[in-house]
Amino acid sequence: MPLPCQMHGLNNCLSSALIAAFGDAGINHNNVVQAAYEYVKMMMKLKEDVGHDGLKDIHKCIMERMKTDKAWKDEAKWHNGKNFEETMTKWMAAIEEGDEEKLHVMLNENYKNVPDPVFSRWTSVIKTLKVFIKNWTSIYFLAVTVKQSTLKQKSSLLASYANSLIGHMNTRPSQEKYNILLDGDNTEQKEIPPTLYAQGQWILAIGASFFERHFGFMMHYDAKFGKDSYGHVARLYPERVYAMHRDLKKLAEGGWKEDPNFAAYRKTVAKFPEAADGFNDEIIDGGRAFFANAERVFFDNFKSQFTKHVASCVRIPNPPPKVAPNTARLLPYMIGGHPDLAREFASWLFAAEEHGGDVDACDDGGVYDGFQHQFGKKEIVLD
Repeated sequence: MPLPCQMHGLNNCLSSALIAAFGDAGINHNNVVQAAYEYVKMMMKLKEDVGHDGLKDIHKCIMERMKTDKAWKDEAKWHNGKNFEETMTKWMAAIEEGDEEKLHVMLNENYKNVPDPVFSRWTSVIKTLKVFIKNWTSIYFLAVTVKQSTLKQKSSLLASYANSLIGHMNTRPSQEKYNILLDGDNTEQKEIPPTLYAQGQWILAIGASFFERHFGFMMHYDAKFGKDSYGHVARLYPERVYAMHRDLKKLAEGGWKEDPNFAAYRKTVAKFPEAADGFNDEIIDGGRAFFANAERVFFDNFKSQFTKHVASCVRIPNPPPKVAPNTARLLPYMIGGHPDLAREFASWLFAAEEHGGDVDACDDGGVYDGFQHQFGKKEIVLD
């Protein structure tokens, strides 16, 4: 039986964990991946209707109105103040510097070569969310503009995409369920970031801290075999599984709380409210406890899927039920990997052959303990 594709296996870890934490994408689902999907579809339809240059002109008008229109600025500050501030700072800096290249990028990046975010399509979710989260405010007002321009065409496909996208992007805790009023007699509502914006920041942080680096390794070619060997990295895979397990364990045990890649997410979640008396915060899409629960669920699910789809190929002596029977077949490939690891592995195999005795002897945890072997001591740096 062939080994399962490890790129597919790692992608399963991410998609399964995200679905467990934030829900599946698709019609009648409300999460950041579905919102990004609606965004891509709206942009494709809009580009089809007005063309590339027309879309660029519309975007430029929106950016100018965000800069000058008080009503829009007030709504932007309430809707997502941090992203609005970042967007306008970059826009004004590019104008003042006369940097046409920066302006060109800002006017084009949110609708050029952005893939559909589909869980089963490797890396597409993260690629799309990078553009969606970065350009959140301008995309929101583009959807508002589309909605206003299609009021007489409520049944049109473009209007449907815009209405759905605005609904997703406006998801946030409702006032009666949360303690979100300022202290004292002031009834002005606190700034509460959009719920799905925080979801997107979490996914991007996972990508930057863990997923993209390790997934990129498996897509890369083996330096020894040349550029025609994309994906053929089995000889280096046992040590890569160690590195992935190490990094995942660190994040899951709280390391993400100190990881700079999660800084933006941490700042956003800190602005979310606690639940008001009588409400269960964990089941309301938006409060702090909701995200605390999502963080726990994400890592629990990711670790479980990692054991099943990835680590089982090299590091489980007695596989649990439903794990492929070819478990641990890749471990001998270590002999062709890192030279220091290969020598230690070969020495261990020789010692097992010479002194191992009963090769079926395992302890209660399924770990072979038929003999004692002393490994050498050397610091080996694995990325």
